[in-house]
Amino acid sequence: MPVFKADALILRTYKLGESDRIVVFLTRDRGKKRGVAKGARRPRSRYVGALEPMTRAGVAYYEREQRDLVRLNYVEPVQSPLAASTAEAFGHVGYFAELIDEWAPGVTYRSVRHRDEVEQSKYAFGQVDMPKAELHAMHRNLFEQYYTMADMLLRSGLILPALDYCLKCSHMFNLLDASGGIGVTERMAYILRVRQVALRIAKAWVEPSATKEEGKPEESAGERATK
Repeated sequence: MPVFKADALILRTYKLGESDRIVVFLTRDRGKKRGVAKGARRPRSRYVGALEPMTRAGVAYYEREQRDLVRLNYVEPVQSPLAASTAEAFGHVGYFAELIDEWAPGVTYRSVRHRDEVEQSKYAFGQVDMPKAELHAMHRNLFEQYYTMADMLLRSGLILPALDYCLKCSHMFNLLDASGGIGVTERMAYILRVRQVALRIAKAWVEPSATKEEGKPEESAGERATK
């Protein structure tokens, strides 16, 4: 039984039996496949976090002739929608994956990802109709705005919205870094600032008392007296 390895895009999954999943994925060279991921629903499965819709991954699978289902050997995520900056964006990702699976049976990996990869790469490397100095200044300004908002949200006890803005800060830093908008010394300063916000978010998440029990209002003295 031959083993195939490919770059793939995870489209959707279905429950199979008590612990497995059927995974629909799109490969660059061999089109859309459906395969069985053994034990994917177990708590300590090696597939945890790897089968979200629109995840880019390296996959290996076994395929037999005249069989509709292949058998997955491994899935190694390369880029995951779990890194989407908002819950709304994550929802759009899932919807897009469903549309690809249901309405475009002959679609190829290139037709889905090529334009996105080209345009996002051009943007990341500063190939836009704007002087580079202005583009860098805009990204710096956005970084500062997102950083300020993340700080304010943390002080307000709103941990998850703060995480959204921390991710936005990280994205702005990546754009500045890729387009040559910051030097070596300044690069380390940006990394430190993002890291500090991420650490504050993690600390607030594991210490609910620091955020009024994850945002719950404090009890009044009268409410405490009646208990």
